[in-house]
Amino acid sequence: METTYTRDLKWFALRVSPQKEKIATIMLRHKGFDVRLPVEEKWRKANRFTKQRRKVSFPLAYGYIFVGFGKGREVPWHDILNLHFVKGVIGYQGRPFELSRYMRPKDLRTSSSRTDADWLAGVCQDSEFTARPEQRGQRTYGEFAEGDVVQLVTGGFDGFRGKVISVSEADAVILLTMFGGEREVKISPDMAVKAA
Repeated sequence: METTYTRDLKWFALRVSPQKEKIATIMLRHKGFDVRLPVEEKWRKANRFTKQRRKVSFPLAYGYIFVGFGKGREVPWHDILNLHFVKGVIGYQGRPFELSRYMRPKDLRTSSSRTDADWLAGVCQDSEFTARPEQRGQRTYGEFAEGDVVQLVTGGFDGFRGKVISVSEADAVILLTMFGGEREVKISPDMAVKAA
């Protein structure tokens, strides 16, 4: 559903049941409301028995969705707040807080190339929320990049910590301290996780 954001819309944040953001968005759109659910796409394992990874969407604002109304339109708060998945509306001093009063018109723009994640991030800055190609072979929740300190979790170097020199989809080069000096070791990306 493509929507054009203009000055004509008043935007509000609704608090919804956790992990019900997507269904709340679908149901509110079905009722005719203009709804945005900013999401971030991450690479996750398809299941625990395979190394295959797929993109999964996660809400950027966990437990919240954004609803826009025309400036001349009366907001049907009673109808919205009576929906079982809507827990409340973000407000200030007992009144719903209009987000669009504090956003510049460019923050509310969209085009066919902009994603929901870009739309939310556009309030602060433009950014990308897709996984880098070199992260596809890495362990879920342990993704790392050049310059990060990692801990090796399998193989002969299990338990060692080192600094990442380079990383690609096929391999990673880690600088390890061993045998009284520093050594560069080439490993598979799934053998290490970012150190806490």
